[in-house]
Amino acid sequence: LPPFITTEIFATVDALKRGWTPGLAFYETPIALRFTRLIDAMDWNCAAVYSEVWKDALTLEDPLLRSPLSTATITSFHNSPTRLLCMVHAWAAVVNDWVPEAYSTLSDVLEAQSYDNVSYGFNGEIDSAFDLGTGEPDLDMLANIASE
Repeated sequence: LPPFITTEIFATVDALKRGWTPGLAFYETPIALRFTRLIDAMDWNCAAVYSEVWKDALTLEDPLLRSPLSTATITSFHNSPTRLLCMVHAWAAVVNDWVPEAYSTLSDVLEAQSYDNVSYGFNGEIDSAFDLGTGEPDLDMLANIASE
């Protein structure tokens, strides 16, 4: 790869091109574009969570959670490998609900990239962290879920 194409850039483009695109091809253009925008926003928000200053893609405010820069055992969370790992898990969380036709191709691509211990599906605990009437998040509960 050329030096400006990092492993993370390659993995992201590969997952979008060979993982998501075959499933999106089953949808009419407006629906495919909507899902593509949601995937893009989700990817950006993974980057924002693992950044000191980047904002949420949809609200343009701070993300609901922001990773610490480091811990006693991890020297830096704010890097491309961590952001890509967030994206991989986010893709796995939504693929069956959003674009089930992309599940087999996306899971094959992720496994080929050595992400073979990914759990697919949405974590139901997250629903309990939001007030269903107002949509307001319980940030402490979200932080507890994220730390698991």
